[in-house]
Amino acid sequence: MVPARPYVFATRELPGAAWSAVRARAELAIWPGPGAPPAEVLRREAARAQGLVVRLTDRIDAPLLEAAPALRGVAGCSVGAAA
Repeated sequence: MVPARPYVFATRELPGAAWSAVRARAELAIWPGPGAPPAEVLRREAARAQGLVVRLTDRIDAPLLEAAPALRGVAGCSVGAAA
């Protein structure tokens, strides 16, 4: 059963007001760091989440996705440099 407000887990904090739109629509939990959450934490949070916001260095593989039956979306955040 999907809760009235979806649960979103983010593996890192983002600067500024990046999370205000998510918080308006979902329950948001952000790994407090430093660094990436351990694999077991990511797996536990993914298992209850409808959404994940991850960095490119976070390992999102078939076993993690199989352990997350309610997961509806995974968003990757990265930083690029202008040429």
